[in-house]
Amino acid sequence: MFIQELGVVASSDKQITGVAITKNQRMFFSMPTFVQEDNYNVGEWVDGEVKPYKAGNLKCVTAVHTEGDDLYIVDEDKLVIVDTTTDKVTKTLKPNMVEGSKLNDIRVVGRTALISEYGKGSVIVLDLSTGRSRQALLSSKKSKAPKTSATIYDNKISGEIHVDGIELSPDKKTFYFCFPLGGGLWSVPVDDLLNPTLTAPQLDSKVKKVRDLPAIGGILTLPDGSFLISNAEMCSIDLIRNDSITPYIKPSRILMWPDALTLEGEYVYFACSQLDLSSLLNPGEEDKMHAPFNVFRIKKPFTF
Repeated sequence: MFIQELGVVASSDKQITGVAITKNQRMFFSMPTFVQEDNYNVGEWVDGEVKPYKAGNLKCVTAVHTEGDDLYIVDEDKLVIVDTTTDKVTKTLKPNMVEGSKLNDIRVVGRTALISEYGKGSVIVLDLSTGRSRQALLSSKKSKAPKTSATIYDNKISGEIHVDGIELSPDKKTFYFCFPLGGGLWSVPVDDLLNPTLTAPQLDSKVKKVRDLPAIGGILTLPDGSFLISNAEMCSIDLIRNDSITPYIKPSRILMWPDALTLEGEYVYFACSQLDLSSLLNPGEEDKMHAPFNVFRIKKPFTF
């Protein structure tokens, strides 16, 4: 069912994967360099265009996230926090990780950051005050992506990208994670994830499968506990409510790999990153991504 009209709020000739909006209504973008080496890493919407935003020495930014006016920047091996009222970096934290680990996305609970790690399949639990960290679920099979493939129009892609999309329940008591090429949506109580006294098997026993998902670019919880997902296979935005999935934005070729979803007030923002056309997901092939890379805004679904 087609419910919402699309509105383009920003556009760039460089790839955008995520959107974050501060309390003072500044709009930032994650613009990674893993395909476009000259990309900005972080961009900001200023005077009708995307401009590079400087925030220290960045390698390849995979996500941006805001808490008030603080901008959290997830680089490939570290977390950078910027106070956007002064545009000064206030912290750079580099978690301890095994070789081959790759950071992706972030959620914040109190003074703890929960960061998805897709290289090995884990969740980084990072104390924002002390900088101490743990690599949770590293030995769990539940945090490992299944060997699968997805077909987006006539393009078949495959691979093993582990913990990628993450989200918190509205009360921040449950943590969710999933995989970009499809598989399960999993949940674990936040208190258990934050508990350093639990052994790896004990924590693993707390992780429960919620449901199966298609290939997705992002997941967002709504105030009533339902979900919006960026359905990369169908090029649509879908609503998961009462255990059923229904289209919220109908499938369209203009939604090539809808990516991370951000809720700000009454609106949901997301970029279409065209990852399915990139050389990253098509090794050995020529990159087929093309401008424009659009950021869309839609009205959030009605919640009860």
